[in-house]
Amino acid sequence: MESRILQLIAALRASGVRVSLAESAEAFSAVDLMGIQDREQFRLSLRATLIKDVKDIPPFEKLFPLFFGSGQPPEMGGNPMDDLSPEEIQMLAEALKQFAEQLRQRMERLMNGEQLSRAELEALGQLVGLNQADNLSYQNWMTSA
Repeated sequence: MESRILQLIAALRASGVRVSLAESAEAFSAVDLMGIQDREQFRLSLRATLIKDVKDIPPFEKLFPLFFGSGQPPEMGGNPMDDLSPEEIQMLAEALKQFAEQLRQRMERLMNGEQLSRAELEALGQLVGLNQADNLSYQNWMTSA
């Protein structure tokens, strides 16, 4: 699911829609909060977090069904928790909690104007698909201020 959201963000950027790192992170938070079972709610969660200009709504509405179909909610591929032991579930929950806290701290530092290390910036960039920077289809987005 995460990779499809990242692909949607990358496609929006390639279409000239400016999507910031913060907006990308907000999209993931919104999906975590709202879920994916209600397709319209899922679509509106992504649109509300990724689109900030009315002129960018048509590209979003054109691209969304390409990544998430036009009817049923996105498939989750079964419950990955079914194959985990209670200890593994606890380890996963702790790792997710630590990741969320690290992301929150980094975002807070950015909002306060503090600089992040190169490694931190690269990790955040990869999270939102900036590892596609050498792809020519992203050239306009990458060079815009």
